[in-house]
Amino acid sequence: MASHSVRVEPQAIHKVQQALARQNLKQNSLAELTGLDSLTLNRFFRGELVRFTAIAAIYSALELTWEEGDTLALFTQTSKSPFNSRQRHLEILIERSRERCCAKIQSTYSKIRLLDGRWLEAERVSPSVYTLDKLPLDTYHSRSDLLQQFNAIRNFDRFGLGERQGRIPGIDAATLCDKLFVVGKPGIGKTSFLRYLAMACCNGNFQRRSIPILLELKALTDAEGTSPTCVQDWIYRELAEGDRDLAENLLHHGCVLILCDELDEIPEPARRSVQYQLRTFSQRYFKNRFVLASKTQFVEYPFPAFEWVEIAEFSLEQIRKFVDIWFADFSDSPAQIHALTRQFFYQLCKPENWRIAELVGHPFNLSLACWLSIAYNSLPAYPCDLFDQGLRLFWHAQSQQDEAPPSKSERLALLSHLALRTCDRGELLFDRKKLFADSVAFLQATSSKSIPLPQLEARAQSLLLHLEKRDRLLSERDRGIYSFSSVELHQYFLGRALVTRLKLQDFEGTFSRSTPKLWCDSFFDSLNRFPSADDLLLHLKRKTDEILAREPKLQIFLGWVQRKATSVATSYKPAAVRAFYLSLGIDRDLEPKLANPLDFSHAVDRSVKSPLHNRSLACWLDANVAIAFRHDPLRQLDPDLALDLILDCLLVTSTHDLGFFLTFLEDRNLQLDENFSESLHELNQQLPDLRTHPQKYEAWWEARSHDWIESLRFAIIGYRNIGYVWQLDSREQELLEQYLNAHKYLIEGLNRATNVSSQLQYNLEETLLLPALLPPQIRSSSS
Repeated sequence: MASHSVRVEPQAIHKVQQALARQNLKQNSLAELTGLDSLTLNRFFRGELVRFTAIAAIYSALELTWEEGDTLALFTQTSKSPFNSRQRHLEILIERSRERCCAKIQSTYSKIRLLDGRWLEAERVSPSVYTLDKLPLDTYHSRSDLLQQFNAIRNFDRFGLGERQGRIPGIDAATLCDKLFVVGKPGIGKTSFLRYLAMACCNGNFQRRSIPILLELKALTDAEGTSPTCVQDWIYRELAEGDRDLAENLLHHGCVLILCDELDEIPEPARRSVQYQLRTFSQRYFKNRFVLASKTQFVEYPFPAFEWVEIAEFSLEQIRKFVDIWFADFSDSPAQIHALTRQFFYQLCKPENWRIAELVGHPFNLSLACWLSIAYNSLPAYPCDLFDQGLRLFWHAQSQQDEAPPSKSERLALLSHLALRTCDRGELLFDRKKLFADSVAFLQATSSKSIPLPQLEARAQSLLLHLEKRDRLLSERDRGIYSFSSVELHQYFLGRALVTRLKLQDFEGTFSRSTPKLWCDSFFDSLNRFPSADDLLLHLKRKTDEILAREPKLQIFLGWVQRKATSVATSYKPAAVRAFYLSLGIDRDLEPKLANPLDFSHAVDRSVKSPLHNRSLACWLDANVAIAFRHDPLRQLDPDLALDLILDCLLVTSTHDLGFFLTFLEDRNLQLDENFSESLHELNQQLPDLRTHPQKYEAWWEARSHDWIESLRFAIIGYRNIGYVWQLDSREQELLEQYLNAHKYLIEGLNRATNVSSQLQYNLEETLLLPALLPPQIRSSSS
């Protein structure tokens, strides 16, 4: 007997709903009463095609009587009209294929796995997307050049992505565009979005007449992927169990919704072939809907018919919904869920937790925060604690689910090592070959016994694969280009490595010129993980002093800084005054453009506006210095400092500017020592008048300028003790810059750490920027 499908009328649906209400039953109760699956029941209540036997089972279970008009005419293959027969036959084929494909999707892809191992219905998470500009066509052919030009520090999350435009619900984008390419940072929810669309289609909330198939492309083996028809064969199998004629019939009529996930995770030998096949297939069967997913817009071939969207981080409302979902299994009632959610947001909105609040738009970070909120009834204030505690929970749960996962200590140590190695190279994005070589070297260095190289390489490969595919802590951003899955995770692991490096006294290079401030932020956040940060900050101070400890010329220079700072009358903190004169002594070496002004006024303007980081050190150490430099330093700085600042400018300008300098002093009411003032006027009178006798001036300058300049310098040195020419070579300049950077980080650590004793903080501030010999209280406390 032929299997017939019928479409129910609204009166039949209403009749069944009334019967359910009379018997105090819910719609899902019919599954138990009839033995029908939820897909069939959903089609019945939506008025779609269902088999006659299914309707009979529903009527029988509810003791209903069949009436004329409950259904439309039977759909069979015996219609007298050839056109109607073909159309009805197609509808039956669509319904059967849809039923089979939806059954597989419900069985395999209806849920997504939360970080703690629990499962969540995919349709409960409804993401938003940004529409994106397309990348220029030449991007597809010049990615190596693009990587060299890319500023990873500023734009880490934008690698391989076009400019964002408007933000819209993801399902709206999928409805408006029949060819959609979905991209987004690692772990942001691309797979969740595709499963959401697949389930929405099966449940009639999106493309209700389409046949959904979802392909996880990373499942392709190398052999399968390099086959020139692997994509077509796979779709035929999913759609029609390999029946080529049936599959092509359905595709020809545009009946299929094809969802392809993990386009960028196809094994390397097959990736190019599969992408080419997908592009060709989408062009051949253009009537169908396609949604492809990848991390970036970098693909081997352009997909011109596709629109690009980027999965957006959670909005506040989406965060609230996700938190409710997370807490549902830990609550007995909606009121308890609401209480847990309210407590979570109360913790999140605390001023001290602002760093965590900035991170929870990403699902991975939000999951960690929810998990910790349940486990500890509070949220950490620092990202390092979020990852430290969260990864401990994550890996513990993973050990219950996986067979023999890598040890937590081994993963932590390797990731910290990789973070430090990439820091040393100044990289946020790194080549896979370097990543592999660093991993092998780490395993070799940490192994307690000699292991053959092939075994080490196999172990490194296994570890990296686990960290990428299972832990999702490393991510392939483009072909052969990797990164940590987020900057924050990179900072966390770097913080651990920096702490270890300091403890091991392996300090060389930590504060080199190329070290971005980004790397050291994580170290400061790590300070608060310890009961007391005293030992670590003291160790950092000692290592900072050691940078110049064996440099005689630089020690003499620091001695001059100390003597000069103590000789001036000022209200500023002694360390801030030392920082000021340190910058004054070497600013021409570290910022050469200051040595080449156009005239005296230009020299002064450049000097007071210089962003030179060592001068900002004085501003960091004393708020009053910072206020003076922000407004009018020549009028607001203490007189001695203002005078020395403009005297320093005088030494790099033309000699005839000495008169301008003296006028400048009078205008700002800056007083000179009487003898010093007489010496400057005498030197000024020795100069011929440039305006009236330019030729005489030039002849005089050629003959006597060297002696005259030295006399000016000696006068400034004699009366103000500034103006020395230190003649630092490039190595000494580099060491001095490391020394200054290290002091910046030390000061910032003092400001950020909440667990520093007041005595140590006072001692450290009092001994900043002094020659290498430490005072007794520091020596005794560090011994």
